Amino acid sequence: MPAQRNNSLVAGKERIGALAKNEQFIIPAGNPRYQVNAARTFDEDITIYLMATHMHQLGKDTLVEAELPNSAKKCLVEPTSTCR
Repeated sequence: MPAQRNNSLVAGKERIGALAKNEQFIIPAGNPRYQVNAARTFDEDITIYLMATHMHQLGKDTLVEAELPNSAKKCLVEPTSTCR
């Protein structure tokens, strides 16, 4: 049986949890559409098995895009409106 690490099986390629988060922001009072951005860069090809966002009760929309090595963008999680 493969070894276990971070509650994920390790067999050939490792499955890990990875965060893209931004904790350095203050939402200005009265601003109903304040935008917060976060980014995560990977140095090698990855496969995403699960994608989740987290905004407590403050978030209204989420957009998650992957920027590919050729600079093209791919929508992974779209807001209530459609991806660009």
